[in-house]
Amino acid sequence: MTKHLNFRKIILFSLFILSFSNINSQNKSNIIENSFSEEETVYVHLNKSTYIKGEHIGFTAYVFNKNTKVLSSKTSNLYCTLSDKKNKTIKSKLIKVSNGIASGNFILDDSLNAGNYIFKAYTSWMLNFEAKNYFVEKITVLDNKTPQQIDSNTVDIDAQLLPESGTLLYNTTNTIGVIVKDKFGNGVPNIKGVLLENNKVIRTFNLNKLGIGRFSFLLKKGNSYNVTINHLNKKTSINLLQTAKEKGVVLQVSKVDQEAFISINTNNRTLKEINDKTYFLKINSNLPKSFKLNFDKNNSIKRVLQLKKLPKGVNTIALLNENRLVVAERLFFNYHGLEISKVTNFKTEQNKDTISTTLTLSDINKLTDGNVSVSILPEKTKSYIKQHNIISQTLIQPYVKSFVEDGGYYFKDINNEKKHHLDNLLITQGWSSHNWPNEKKEFIYPFENGINIKLNIPNSGKKGSYLVHHTSNKGSRIIEYDEPIKAIQLKGYYPEGDKNLYVSSMNKKGIVSKPNALYAQFFPAIIPSLNITYSLKQNNSEKNNSYDDYFKFYAQNKITKLDEVIIKANKREKEIEDLRKKTMGRLFVLNKIERNMPLSIFLNEKPGVFAFDNFEDGTFTAINTRDKTAIAVYLDGFLVQDSFTLFNYFLYDVEYIDVNLNDFSGGLRLGPGGAVRIKTNPLLNYKEKETAVSLVFPVTFSESKKFYEPKYTNYKNNFFKNYGVVSWLPKNAIDNNKIYLEFKKKEQNKVNLFIEGVTNNGTFISEKIIVDLK
Repeated sequence: MTKHLNFRKIILFSLFILSFSNINSQNKSNIIENSFSEEETVYVHLNKSTYIKGEHIGFTAYVFNKNTKVLSSKTSNLYCTLSDKKNKTIKSKLIKVSNGIASGNFILDDSLNAGNYIFKAYTSWMLNFEAKNYFVEKITVLDNKTPQQIDSNTVDIDAQLLPESGTLLYNTTNTIGVIVKDKFGNGVPNIKGVLLENNKVIRTFNLNKLGIGRFSFLLKKGNSYNVTINHLNKKTSINLLQTAKEKGVVLQVSKVDQEAFISINTNNRTLKEINDKTYFLKINSNLPKSFKLNFDKNNSIKRVLQLKKLPKGVNTIALLNENRLVVAERLFFNYHGLEISKVTNFKTEQNKDTISTTLTLSDINKLTDGNVSVSILPEKTKSYIKQHNIISQTLIQPYVKSFVEDGGYYFKDINNEKKHHLDNLLITQGWSSHNWPNEKKEFIYPFENGINIKLNIPNSGKKGSYLVHHTSNKGSRIIEYDEPIKAIQLKGYYPEGDKNLYVSSMNKKGIVSKPNALYAQFFPAIIPSLNITYSLKQNNSEKNNSYDDYFKFYAQNKITKLDEVIIKANKREKEIEDLRKKTMGRLFVLNKIERNMPLSIFLNEKPGVFAFDNFEDGTFTAINTRDKTAIAVYLDGFLVQDSFTLFNYFLYDVEYIDVNLNDFSGGLRLGPGGAVRIKTNPLLNYKEKETAVSLVFPVTFSESKKFYEPKYTNYKNNFFKNYGVVSWLPKNAIDNNKIYLEFKKKEQNKVNLFIEGVTNNGTFISEKIIVDLK
């Protein structure tokens, strides 16, 4: 009893007190201020694009700083959803992002019908911007029914003619971007078109495999101009003069080697009105520099830009008039500084049915500190059709208004032809997705880091104390106030699954009780919606010619709800006794008194251990007194990597603690002095919280779970070859230009490795390689 009182005195002596002025300032927590104004983008690598009921969608997300094009260290909350063709959300998750990378999965269970769905990934912050900084991708879910066949012989096309920089100007040389799509929104490949002036052909042009091309000509006032496109013996004719203007300015860009040549052109009629006016050439809205321009009785102004001085990726050049209004805009892509590492060599070893593969990357720089995700599929798979890879999603899609088809094409085996095709694409996109604001933008959606909580306290009284119990990632906190308050704000919680937060009142003697009146507001409280219109493009399908294989697969992988298993006390006691026999250290099963003390006090009572909470910097330290070295701490099997998580960590839900000063599994950096292993039991949390109010998080982070690899009755039939999964490896480190992979062979002679990733310095990896397993 005396020991318990001493413990209370220690706690009261070492309170981590928040001043009243700080608490009172948090009453405005429903108005969220954001000092972080930079934009972010996200790419998600899905393990496939076509799935079977019973499978899991495995995914890895990469969140980038939009300006620097490197992984973001800021964001932590990523929303991932699955929507149907009516844009109704079917499934949703909140995923925790660490150093720009996150992973998770969705289960394709009985609640989903066969058909097309949209996978979306976004942060709350992204909802403030019109740019497509978010990620969307169509997936297809198959069942035993025959897929609907698509009429690929349709002749309905949509042809668009878009003048470079947005203006088609008389008596000036104009460049026209051409894009032709079918009724499903797919580019119509490899068709030809002609430009007629007064019904005579003056230009011919060819479209590439994505239905995109261009042509240039001098638009003369008084002549007629028509474009004719032939497709499947049907002519489409467009009158080019519908959008022609008699006055205006045209902005044109061409690139040669390491330079971009800018031409600002106008006609004589316009020149008379603007000759004495000042224009401004602005390059990217985030760069401070702009150039003053005057035509000075010339119809054309020329400027040259050094590409090495511009950011890699899409650059936006805008021409602003004297009122600072944009009158012309042009996008172009800068390859300078773009680093893409390739797999130059790979080595494969086999041990029974396990394959170990070492991939060696090209030595652009010494590559380390990054991540790649790898989807391993059969050699003849038909289930991996993507509109983007990590490069195109990061460097193109956020800068254009429409969704880009097959963006990864522009970064596979880059050559001058593909550079030209990408420039054609950017001409057809018209103006960029970026607005050129004249005043500071107001942000509606907050930049989120974890979940924030506002504890509202009616009739708080003049003074008092509250104990906020620890969670899996947050130590407990004692908050005191000495004058009436309305609310307390808690920040940066990362609850997983169905974990709750517990709060107690505390009197002067340190005795806790359940608060009488306390209610909480959570931010976020819901998963926000990303309301976008995204065409579920259809592709030619093949019949599923193996119904028996499907039924066998689904029966093996059908997800069933297990009955609840009640573990009897004597069985649990036997398990604890077995653990005592196995451990090389000392295993302590905590009693009620011990579960009401922090970890530091508990460990200080154990021989050979000195532990303390530093209330000045909020850190926890445990030291082996024998050689003064640090002790590693494991929480539910995971090594605690920082010194903050276990600060003032109360043991309310801890079942047992194993102390082994000869366990060096934590390594030289974190645990040369041994290891402490903590095992929690959520059931204890409920039993012991009679003196606390339980607050339910309306939104929690998805628990990290291992990807479930589906089982198949036959790994050599067409069903598996077309739609099967060999493996999905969401997180793989890059170590000195090498990547180490391990997966089951599953009776395959060859497999495809679809690799996407990035290093911390912004070097991209995007590649498909075929590995021979014979």
